Amino acid sequence: MNKQEQTKSICAFIAAGGRGSRLGALGEHTQKCMLELWGNPMLYYSIGLLKNAGCSKIVIAVNHLSGQIKNYFKDGKKIGVEIEYIEDSFQSTYDALYHSLDHLADRILYIHANILFQNTLLKDLVTLGDKLNKNIITVIPNNTISLKHAQVSLDENNCISAIDLTERNNKLPYTFLGAAYYKKQDFTTHFNGDATGMVEKLIKQLLDTNIKTMVYQYHGNWYHIETETDYLEIKKQAPWEIYNEQI
Repeated sequence: MNKQEQTKSICAFIAAGGRGSRLGALGEHTQKCMLELWGNPMLYYSIGLLKNAGCSKIVIAVNHLSGQIKNYFKDGKKIGVEIEYIEDSFQSTYDALYHSLDHLADRILYIHANILFQNTLLKDLVTLGDKLNKNIITVIPNNTISLKHAQVSLDENNCISAIDLTERNNKLPYTFLGAAYYKKQDFTTHFNGDATGMVEKLIKQLLDTNIKTMVYQYHGNWYHIETETDYLEIKKQAPWEIYNEQI
């Protein structure tokens, strides 16, 4: 497969059905990813990042306050992408992605809808994933308590040697940032009938069969919105120039 064909086979998946319970009153009437930042809903910037990375089709798993997302973005044509919505009461992000596989391409860019990062991150993931034909997740040093994502340790080849999906107690040195490049085939091949848990569970399933996932160590700026405090603090920040230009 040449580079052009690989790029065409990449689409995006965004899990955007969470209730935003940690946002307090803000999350009761506004879907978390639809909170306003710099004149647009947060999801607008996530879609722009994916579009810039070469994803012309984006699958969004929705549930809580789904109408806000669908009414705003519709089919995506006005911003130059194709958007498809998968709506159900999914148990978890793994459940949502697994039951969306029929709508996804062979290569999947997966992102959390409440994390923003610099434009080059997803482009780098695509380049590296296409080159190596491997699953790759983005990690940062585990020196922050603001992210409660999967934690990992690495071997000398920059591959994941251990992963903690449950404790998240800062015992492992790196934390998943919320952006990954996944191969669709690995979800279908290693699914064991249990759709609970986070998408990163695939990494452990692969590791249990001696297949290692690579990491992309990210050193750029990023924003994470999980609580009302996060949101109010980020709103004080000046918008990154790249976000003003991307769509």
